[in-house]
Amino acid sequence: MKIGDIVSRKKYHQDIIFEVIDIQENICYLRGIEYRLIADSEIDDLELVQEKRVIEDVHLPQEKCLKGSVLHLDGDPSYLKMCMKKYQEYGIRAYGYYFKEEEFASKITNLLKKHNPHLLVITGHDALKKMDKKVYLLSNAQRIFTAYEMNVLGITKYFDDILISSDYHTKKPDKRFFHILLERHKLDVSHSLYIGNDSRCDVGGAKGVGMPVFYVNSNISPKNDDGKEADYIVENFCAWKEVTI
Repeated sequence: MKIGDIVSRKKYHQDIIFEVIDIQENICYLRGIEYRLIADSEIDDLELVQEKRVIEDVHLPQEKCLKGSVLHLDGDPSYLKMCMKKYQEYGIRAYGYYFKEEEFASKITNLLKKHNPHLLVITGHDALKKMDKKVYLLSNAQRIFTAYEMNVLGITKYFDDILISSDYHTKKPDKRFFHILLERHKLDVSHSLYIGNDSRCDVGGAKGVGMPVFYVNSNISPKNDDGKEADYIVENFCAWKEVTI
């Protein structure tokens, strides 16, 4: 076995094809060819792949599915190339950039101003955590429902703290709710970014405490909501499926 070999894993019934990118003693470090996936495996569990499989591609509707442009930041140049090819295939205007993950935070603001995209795509492997950034949830909801749903979906672990309005007898856009989060974690609003999908509750509330806002016009945003007071705006989404581990 050597670096550059194309392999699959016996333990997983040869489900995914990898390229060997490094070998340390008896462990091979692998990069997915078919999917965005980084893994490791003992050499004895790997099997050389003689012919590259033809996998089922992702197919989108024939009509243009995104009216506007995409800004795509990627931590892997090979995967960026694959994504840019797919954007071109579907006639989507996209601006792609490769950076090391620790550079994302210093690059993104200027690129958003330069391209003013409708959709922002950031890929990598836990880039925010590697940059020692924190992720908090401030939600207008009932804990009895929301906490259960988040646990079932397996997403609770991705937040450093979760504040649900039913616990505090207040809700967004009340400044008091925002201040509970800011004071608890001693956050500097000038070095924070609030992401939300409601002009009144999210944009208005965050702006009320001086925090910059990234507005997402999602399928549950209020009707005719435009988030025009936000610092950054994503106006629509297209269905993209990507595996990142």
